[in-house]
Amino acid sequence: MIGNIKIKVKYFNLVLLLCFPLLAIASPVIDNRNGYNFTKNIGPFKFYRKLDFKDPRLGYGLNYRTSGGIKQRSIVTIIIYDLGMKNITAGISDQRVIKQFENAFRDIKTFVSRGNYKSVKRLDQSSVKNKDYLALNMLITIPRGLTLKSNILMRGHNGKFIKIRISGPNNAESDKLALTVLKQISLILGLKR
Repeated sequence: MIGNIKIKVKYFNLVLLLCFPLLAIASPVIDNRNGYNFTKNIGPFKFYRKLDFKDPRLGYGLNYRTSGGIKQRSIVTIIIYDLGMKNITAGISDQRVIKQFENAFRDIKTFVSRGNYKSVKRLDQSSVKNKDYLALNMLITIPRGLTLKSNILMRGHNGKFIKIRISGPNNAESDKLALTVLKQISLILGLKR
């Protein structure tokens, strides 16, 4: 009897490995608040810092980055918050989501006035687009003189604001990387893409 159970367990594990290969290689979950299973790696991006804001209305942030020096590295920041607001509608049509999205660009301009960035230029067309997010594409020059491409993507989801910022070198490869990581974040959020 026990031998039969061991064989069944072995076959069950084999079936799991064959049918669900991602389970065998998935990255460990580093944060599962609000029902999202953010993993240690999202594509080539590696988790490096969690930000817990003292005021719970400001939520929390997760930072990921690729390897390489400042000229090659790309960074993703995901911030999940609600500002104490209830019933934030999923998607991009809630006026509160739209207002938060508009405030995001003002926040970047504030960084310029404080000297954190040398300049910011809003681009007319976002190279990183997805119908599930409001999208903004910018060129940001940092104090070292390096110009980065930065994308802000925003949506409401599960009663929260989801703000994603993807920044990296100002080149086509950076855009491809941003699209790839956005698709993977969308899957983590449970959006079908």
